[in-house]
Amino acid sequence: MKKILSLLAAGLMVSALIIGCGTEDPWSPDPSRPLDLSMVSGPADTVAYGSDVSFSWTSTGGSGEVQYQYRLDEGSWSTLSNVTSVAYENVTAGATFNVMATDAGGDTDEDSRQFWVGTQPAADATPPTAWITSSPAEGSFVATGTSISFTWDGDDDVDGDNVLFWYSFAGSTSDTSVTRTVTFVNVVAADPATFSVWALDQSGNPSTAATVSFIIKDATILYVDDYEWLDLTGNTDGPKERDQKQFYRD
Repeated sequence: MKKILSLLAAGLMVSALIIGCGTEDPWSPDPSRPLDLSMVSGPADTVAYGSDVSFSWTSTGGSGEVQYQYRLDEGSWSTLSNVTSVAYENVTAGATFNVMATDAGGDTDEDSRQFWVGTQPAADATPPTAWITSSPAEGSFVATGTSISFTWDGDDDVDGDNVLFWYSFAGSTSDTSVTRTVTFVNVVAADPATFSVWALDQSGNPSTAATVSFIIKDATILYVDDYEWLDLTGNTDGPKERDQKQFYRD
């Protein structure tokens, strides 16, 4: 008798399970499960001024295809789509990020995240520094028609060596660039000739000029014939002079 009662009870339990699951697919999720939207990632505290922020989300339940819309604060909702993430660049003010899910049956669910933005950093007002690393010596002489090369460098307390440069020489001024060397060919006479270079940081602060000045003039060529050869007593040493001139000419 106990065995018969146990079999009857087991049969009733199986019948109840089958009735509760339905007849088409007894193992599928319940389609009446409500739509549930949740944030997966995104800031919920303070971020640095000018940061890039991103948000992502997901949903469960609902009926049919689920699509999403998002917005910041009370702005306009985005167009319905399957997108589940969004990024914002160079954020300068705190906001509340809102996202809304809508299923095929018209049911909706919303979620949100609020974030704040830190104080804007003080503007960089400190100029960079520029210096010349290679050039003709200060006050030296350079022959006309030759080539002259200059090299330079610079840095900034905020931007490091990420600075631009421009230079001026012989009445012309270059555009700003990262270039740190230049060569001038066939230079003409100038007294003085001055080369100047400046650095410019990312905030637009210019450095004071680094300069070097020298003289460009025609070269003086002295030949052996221009010299008079003298002996120890100060008199002209004809044989010596003749020998030396012959030696250097040959």
